[in-house]
Amino acid sequence: MKNISKKIIQWLVEYGVIQKEDAELYEYAVFTVYILIFTLGVSIIIGGIMGHVVESIVFIITFMIFRKFCGGYHAKHIQSCLMLSVIMIAISVYMICMMIDLSIMVVGITLSLISIFVFSPVDSENRKLDQEERKKSHSIIVLMQVLLLITYFLLWKYGNEKVMKVIAVANICVAIFQLISIGTNMVNGE
Repeated sequence: MKNISKKIIQWLVEYGVIQKEDAELYEYAVFTVYILIFTLGVSIIIGGIMGHVVESIVFIITFMIFRKFCGGYHAKHIQSCLMLSVIMIAISVYMICMMIDLSIMVVGITLSLISIFVFSPVDSENRKLDQEERKKSHSIIVLMQVLLLITYFLLWKYGNEKVMKVIAVANICVAIFQLISIGTNMVNGE
């Protein structure tokens, strides 16, 4: 994927569409779009296999939005990242299908909200934040968590437990990836 991104950008530089000094930034952007398309595609396929396409799409979009600001574990290599994404999506969609008990969901939501609020944003080995980025991300995370609580309440009030489950599982996954990163950072002495 990186080679394809690089070739596309080299072609655009040759034809004067973009400046040579901006090539690296564009390569990253194209690569990010590939990853996004792959992740959405895998989510749709897994959701289709399990009969929950809409839930899998809502899950992955919710997860990616929260993950952007909350941080957490990132795989070192693209192959590991893609494999981990496939496994996480499959397990999460399965959990969404199977999680029935509202009390279990409420406990998971509560613990993940507390964890995300306390620890966010979390640095990973591949993405370190400076103080200004940390402050900005934390403000966004607090706002997102407040909106999430309001959303949970409205979904509960109007009896839409299915969407509550999807958002809860996405939030729990973000918290798990944060805790993995925190543990890794502690082991590495950071």
